[in-house]
This record gives sequence, C-alpha cells and structure tokens, in this order.
Amino acid sequence: LDEDSFSLAYYNTASGESWQYNGDTYMFAASTYKLPLNMYYYLQENAGNIDPNEAIGMYTLSQAHYLSIVQSDNPSSETLMYALGSYDQYKDLMFETFGSQKYQEEGGIDPITYQDNDYPADFLMAVLQYLYNNQDQFQQLLSYMSDPDQSNGFDNDLTQQTTVYQKQGWYDYVNDVAEIVMSDQPYLAVVMVDVEGRYDSAEICSAANDLLYQYNQDCIANDAAVQTAAANDET
Repeated sequence: LDEDSFSLAYYNTASGESWQYNGDTYMFAASTYKLPLNMYYYLQENAGNIDPNEAIGMYTLSQAHYLSIVQSDNPSSETLMYALGSYDQYKDLMFETFGSQKYQEEGGIDPITYQDNDYPADFLMAVLQYLYNNQDQFQQLLSYMSDPDQSNGFDNDLTQQTTVYQKQGWYDYVNDVAEIVMSDQPYLAVVMVDVEGRYDSAEICSAANDLLYQYNQDCIANDAAVQTAAANDET
C-alpha cells in the first residue's frame, strides 16, 4: 500500500481529533460518489425546488434515492447525475456544495476528477461532516445508509455493535467506504483502497475499518481513565 493505492481520513466528532493519510490523493470513488449526489437532491427537495415524486428519467426521485443508496443501482444514479447537466457540471456542483474552501478556489480541483470517477478522501470527509452536522435534513438518507439489506454494505460485526451509516463502493480492485459510526464518541471515516492486480482490496478495507473502530474505542477508554484519575486526585 502506498500513496497511489490507499488513503484514509478520520474525524472524531466528540474530541475534534482529525487526521488523514493521503487525504489529497484522487482515487477511484466507486459507488461512494452516490452519497454527495443524493445529498444534493435531498437539499433541493428540502428547499422546495423539486418534488420527491417528480419523474427524473424513468424513475421518480424517491425511487431513485432508494435504488441508488440501498441497492447501489447504477442506472438510477447515472440518471440523477446527468439530470444535473454535463459530467463537468455535476462534478463542479458536488465540490461547490460540499467541498471545503480549497476545492472552491481556482485550481483547487485536480483535472483528473473530470476524466473519471475520482475523489480524494478529504472531499468525502467534508461530505460526511456536512451530513453529520445537518442530520435533520437527511433522515431518509440516513435510514437507507443503515439499512441491514443495503447492497455493498460490509463489516457486519461492526454494524452489530453500533449504528453505522455507510456508503460503500467496489469495482474490480477498488473498495471504498464513507461512514458515520455512532459509537460513544461518534466518528467519521473514509477508507479508499485500489490495489491493482490483487483481489484482497475488500479485506484491506474491512481491516482498516476494524482498526479505526478499535482506535476509537481505545480513545474512549483512555478518556475515561483520565477522568477517573483526575477525580481521584481531587478526592
């Protein structure tokens, strides 16, 4: 694994701890691109700009949401995407709506993103932060992201321990996940793996996911120990 095959981003919503590995590297996003795409449409619905029963291609918008997130369906997702305009226009909308300031400045977006389905983990983390901070606007989306029958969903051991809102994607050697894990200290995580020529990307992504959860649990235990020690000192 190196800067071309692995990237990761972590953010602890309770402590504010945040770090990344190759967070600025543009990697194939697989189906994780469907998360900001659907979020954009939910924002338009909330603003009254579009009705969820409105037809977009051969789908109603509400049908497309379910198919795109729960079933990770490609035709419905591509219908939503191209209804926004050209591929370049769709990409610009995603960065303008959910990206941090650096993506909105001239030269802040790598041209490679307009050639293929490439996003950096840093951008997907910004998407997750927007989702976490505005959960009230995305209740249906969150229910879809935690649906036990979600296609492409993985790491069932983790989902049995706590609520996980995730959008996973895979394609050939690629396995990615963007997720919100509702532990005692909820955290956001993005893992992107692209190990061309090997077929263990799913195992790598899952292992990284498990390590992140264990790290989060260790942080919780450490904070509790510090608080106990401080209380004992006061006593």
